[in-house]
Amino acid sequence: MKHGKVFWGTFLLSVGILGLLASLGIYLGFDFSSDLVIPLILILLGLATIVKQNSAKLLIVALGGILSGALVYSIFWDEGDVSNSLFKTKIVFNDDEETVLDTAKYNSVIPYYDLDELHVKILAAASEMNIGGVNTDEFTARIDGSKYEMKFNKEDKNGQLKITHQKGENDKSFKLDKSELNLELNAEPEYFFLIKGGASSFYLNFEKLKVKNLRAEIAASEIEMRFGNKQKIANVDLDFAASSVDIYLPDDVGCLLNGKTTLVDKDFSDFEKQGDAYVSKNFDSAEKKIYLNFSGALAEVNVEFYTPEE
Repeated sequence: MKHGKVFWGTFLLSVGILGLLASLGIYLGFDFSSDLVIPLILILLGLATIVKQNSAKLLIVALGGILSGALVYSIFWDEGDVSNSLFKTKIVFNDDEETVLDTAKYNSVIPYYDLDELHVKILAAASEMNIGGVNTDEFTARIDGSKYEMKFNKEDKNGQLKITHQKGENDKSFKLDKSELNLELNAEPEYFFLIKGGASSFYLNFEKLKVKNLRAEIAASEIEMRFGNKQKIANVDLDFAASSVDIYLPDDVGCLLNGKTTLVDKDFSDFEKQGDAYVSKNFDSAEKKIYLNFSGALAEVNVEFYTPEE
């Protein structure tokens, strides 16, 4: 029996059974941290490549599938959030709180603020999410989607934006069809992203954004990331399991890749291998650099360069 079939079989069974229990009102109360679970999955799948006995391999891979399913379940079905996950927008200034709802349903606009930094945290389940940058003085962020919760905090020249995109209180059933959310961000601030998602599709177009730091933790998802050349130094950390990852970098930016992977099909044909790392041919001469660190299992990863438009 192929190990991939065992992984996907136990993964889907775990998600299905736990999701069925949740739809019946039985929540098991998992609160898994991807910081802990994804390394455990990597350890299990790493052991599977070392252990010689086939029955032991199957058991280890099955445990990895169960853990992956429980991780996705913890993102989908959070008992504390389900009753409050329908659309609402909250803007907070220091200790004063104001709730703002746009006249258009599921659409909200954060007014323009002169910010040096904007920290963006995104939690997504069963989502189709598109993020892009805009050169504008009309808004700090504009969100269009369904069944999301947004909170924005502003202190001095820094802002914090949190978006949770998941099921609403009247939609507790297990569904794989994704709901869409579009996010446009002002291109002026420096950005710090934290993205966590399960069973989702992400198209992240950062060409116009100054991305200083990004961390993404994804499971059973597709993610496409397109970076620009607006930031002198960018640090990107990716943790993924059972996912497809495509990364596009401008050809005038140097890149250093470091990664720990298990059962990952990767294409780094535009890079030269140096020890355990991969280095772009222009890394030493490039004025702007991206440092990309990733760890993953059972995934496809592609990193390539493109020529930015004038």
